[in-house]
Amino acid sequence: EYPRLGYLDVSGILRDLPGLETLDIEIKDTAVGSDQLQPANHPRLKELGLRGYRLRSISSSSLAGLKSKDLNIKLRNTSLTNLQPALLFPVPRSSNLHLDVSGSMLTVLTPQLLTALEDRRNSLTLSGLENNPIHCDCNSRALRRWLPNSLMADIKCITPDDLHGRLLVEVGDDELTCNPRKQMFRLRNNFTNNNNKRKLYCCSQDLHQEF
Repeated sequence: EYPRLGYLDVSGILRDLPGLETLDIEIKDTAVGSDQLQPANHPRLKELGLRGYRLRSISSSSLAGLKSKDLNIKLRNTSLTNLQPALLFPVPRSSNLHLDVSGSMLTVLTPQLLTALEDRRNSLTLSGLENNPIHCDCNSRALRRWLPNSLMADIKCITPDDLHGRLLVEVGDDELTCNPRKQMFRLRNNFTNNNNKRKLYCCSQDLHQEF
C-alpha cells in the first residue's frame, strides 16, 4: 500500500518538465498566479487548461511566458464571473489564440476586455460564452454591440427573469437597463401582456366550443 499523499508540489514537478506541451490542472484555490504555473519554464506549451469551481480569479501574469505560435487556453467549469482586461496582454500578438470559457460563471464581458479582444480579432477565437449565465442589463450593452461581428450571435440572456432566453443581440438598449424602476415597469408590463394573452386564449377556446 502507498502512503496517503498530503501535499503535492505541482510547481516543483512542472519545473522539471521543460518539454511540456499540454497542461490541464484542476485548481483547488480561489485564485491562481504565475508563481503556481510558471509558464515561462515551458516554452513548448501549446495548451493550458485551468478548471475548478473554487477558482474565482486569474492573474494576468498567469499567462506570461507562453510563446507557442498556436495557443489553446481553456478556462472551463470555473467560478470566474469576469475576466481581467489585462489577462491576454502577456500573450504574444503573433500567437493564434483560442480561448475557451465554457461552463464558467461569466455574467458579462466588460468594454475594456472587449477592446482587448477586438485588438486581437485576426488571431483570437473565443468559444463557450453561450454556456455562461449572461446577465442582461446596462453593463451588457457593449457586449451586445460586439456580438454581431464575433460569430457568437446566439448568446442568450439568463437573467433577469423577464429577459431570460432572449437573444442578447435582439434586446434593445432601452431594455438593457440598470434602473430598478424601469426593470419593475418592464416586469409589470410583461405580466399584463401575459395575462391578456391567456384571456384571449380562453375566449378563443370558448368560441370554438360553442361552434
